[in-house]
Amino acid sequence: MDSSIFEADEPAPRGGLDSPRIGPPPSFHDETRRTIAMILVILLALVTIGSLASFIAGWLEVGELKELGIILTPVLTLTGTAVGFYFGANNKD
Repeated sequence: MDSSIFEADEPAPRGGLDSPRIGPPPSFHDETRRTIAMILVILLALVTIGSLASFIAGWLEVGELKELGIILTPVLTLTGTAVGFYFGANNKD
C-alpha cells in the first residue's frame, strides 16, 4: 500500500466493522446492574408465561391462578426496581 496517499496527521485506516464507542466503557458496576436487571426480567417473563401456560393447559384452576399473585407481585416489584435503578444510573453518567 502506498503511504504517500495519507496525510502525515491521519492514522492509516483500519479494517473491520468497529463501531465508535460514545462515552466511557462500561464499568464493573454497570455490567452487574445490567446482569441483575436482565436476570429479573427473564424471571418475570418465565413466571408470567409459565403461569399462563399452566392455566391454558388446565394444570391450574382460577383459584390457584389468583394465588400466584403471592409470587408474581414481589418478582414484579424487584424487576421494576432493578430496571429503574439501571436506567436511572445510566442517565446520571
